[in-house]
Amino acid sequence: MNREYIYLKDLIKERLREDYPLPMILGKDSKGEILIRELDNLLISGHTGSGKSVFLNSVIYTIFNTSSSEEVELVLIDGKFSEFHIYESIKYLRGKVNQNIEDSLNALKDCLSEIERRKRERVRGPFIVILVDEFADLVIGEPKSEEYICKIAKEGKEVGMYIILSSSMASERVYTEKIRECIPKRLIASVVSKENSILLLDEEGAEELLGNGDMIFKGMDTGEKIRVQTPFISTQDTEKIVQRISEDRKIDGIYRLKDVLYEDAKRVVIESGNATASYLQRYFKIGYNQAARLIDQLELNGVIGAKEGTEKREIILDNKEVPLVNMKEDKKEIDMEEEMLYEEVKRVVIESGEASATFLQRHFIIPYNRACRILKQLEKDGVVGHQIGEKPREVLIKK
Repeated sequence: MNREYIYLKDLIKERLREDYPLPMILGKDSKGEILIRELDNLLISGHTGSGKSVFLNSVIYTIFNTSSSEEVELVLIDGKFSEFHIYESIKYLRGKVNQNIEDSLNALKDCLSEIERRKRERVRGPFIVILVDEFADLVIGEPKSEEYICKIAKEGKEVGMYIILSSSMASERVYTEKIRECIPKRLIASVVSKENSILLLDEEGAEELLGNGDMIFKGMDTGEKIRVQTPFISTQDTEKIVQRISEDRKIDGIYRLKDVLYEDAKRVVIESGNATASYLQRYFKIGYNQAARLIDQLELNGVIGAKEGTEKREIILDNKEVPLVNMKEDKKEIDMEEEMLYEEVKRVVIESGEASATFLQRHFIIPYNRACRILKQLEKDGVVGHQIGEKPREVLIKK
């Protein structure tokens, strides 16, 4: 391993995410392979400056880029009074950023109540991710917190709740036997001594790590052990994405943060005329959940129309944010330039008795989505019939 930073935004842009409901990007292994796991309960430790807080911010950043605030809620506890204040105004936040022991304990109790409610009502979502930066003061200062943490770790996963704990104090007073038993997944950075490494990993080795995000990921329950260079996210990048969330416009009562692939997906959909999740999934080699979110975002931003039965979604905007079809009240009208083509298409359809998008595309050398728009207008004007399955449209007006 080396001390070079691996930037989280570059890992996300490589589009190599697995189809996890909540992906957690661990970074790169010694071979340069990107490591992604499903987000899970996790214990993090390492001395000050080894990369723990940066990793917590990378988890939050990944959530922002892969999930909406309707899908994930964050519970943030910041014992250092320094890391999580930047997220105070985000919509993802469940409650507030908790900084003192009393508020932190109440936040954990609220999560326990939510677990009971979800069990009782048999519901699972939205996901709740609890991140605790420097939890030593909480565990040492309030013994009840250990009980709350362990119960959340044991019972939360089945209802969509996860907890990630981090501290620089590699001590049995903090990483108690009960907490270590309840949370078998570990991400350990450079520690001071062999004894610290044995406490956290059941073996030596963490004391030889290089710092700057050089860590060991180990599943005490599975035996998986990987040395990984965890991703770096700068303060500037964090501030930018928080600003994006704050400025994200409200559409029909829903705030949506645009996925990192949004602009590329928009271009591909407009150029291909194909606006389906399965198409984006194949094109970008991404999971279905992310592809479906992209389709939702394109619809919310008025790029594509709503899904109507088995018909293809209509492409409404072009890449310059110009409507492909002018809107007037409830009726869509074609512009003057297209009206001339429309009359010629109408004549050819009536004369040939053929009315399909591929026929028009070949005959007039026009894009597929434009051919589909003209067919819809012909249908509205009573020139052709409805599309029924794979059968050709019927031409209703004879020459």
